[in-house]
Amino acid sequence: MAGGDAHIFTLHRIVPNPHYNTEITPAQLESILYYCVKNNYQIVTIPQLLEMVQRGVNLNKVVAFTFDDGYQSVYKVAYPIFKKYHAPFTLLLYVKAIEEKVPGYLTWKQIKELQKNGIAIGIHSYTHPVIPHLSPARIQQDMWKAKEVMAKHLPQFFQIFAYPYDYSTDWSDRIIAPYFPVILHGSFTPINKYSPPTKWGRYEYDGNFPYFLWVLKENYLPVRLSRFQNKTNKKWYWKGQIVGKFKPPKVKVRIQKGVRRPIILFNRWVKVDENGTFYLPFSRPLRGSIVVVKYRNYYWRERF
Repeated sequence: MAGGDAHIFTLHRIVPNPHYNTEITPAQLESILYYCVKNNYQIVTIPQLLEMVQRGVNLNKVVAFTFDDGYQSVYKVAYPIFKKYHAPFTLLLYVKAIEEKVPGYLTWKQIKELQKNGIAIGIHSYTHPVIPHLSPARIQQDMWKAKEVMAKHLPQFFQIFAYPYDYSTDWSDRIIAPYFPVILHGSFTPINKYSPPTKWGRYEYDGNFPYFLWVLKENYLPVRLSRFQNKTNKKWYWKGQIVGKFKPPKVKVRIQKGVRRPIILFNRWVKVDENGTFYLPFSRPLRGSIVVVKYRNYYWRERF
């Protein structure tokens, strides 16, 4: 019987001296691979994970690593480290940068070599736009162009799409789904038999090893957020509902804008009532924000 949760981690560039949270050192990469191998985690590609879900395989201790964009460090630094541990990964290409031979990006020759050696290749868009900011026609044009160029160079590429900047919406999913049966989001959620492949979430790994361990071992706090109107001042605020039997007395809520240099909009403890309901004195829209709700080792995180 299927069970357990798999986790997908997002990586970008491997450098000696990271300056952004999308960059990690070779040692930081090796530390997570060593941990996975030492503790009997199965490292798979996204196509392999999809097959496991479809076959009903137990997903406990299954992880997948994805590299977005297609920087040279993937071939020169990351690939030898993965090869050392006999582990595969999935590469999601910023197709226009590869096609136009932008300095610092992989060549088609390097990508073909990676593919021949078990690395799964997918798409990270053609122009790397903020997808929800585009019209439906422009989204379709970007998808079509990316697939056309990929098919010219890599006839056997996988139909996997990862959102640039991890910004997504339900309506953009509906436009993209006919082009790609697997869509990766930045929603910080595990993968299980109930997860639709067009809604698979990923965790950004920024070199924080304790966070990596926490993701693999954490207890998820199921939370639903909705708007409610204060009857006194008529303003709209946010209400949280903890779903399930566990009802903590309070939760720590953090709302931030941005990832590389986050701006903290809200960060405080709020009381939870006996029904699992809590209210936030925060009225701003959440679009483009990351919301984290924590209580001890229980955790929920979502990008809006």
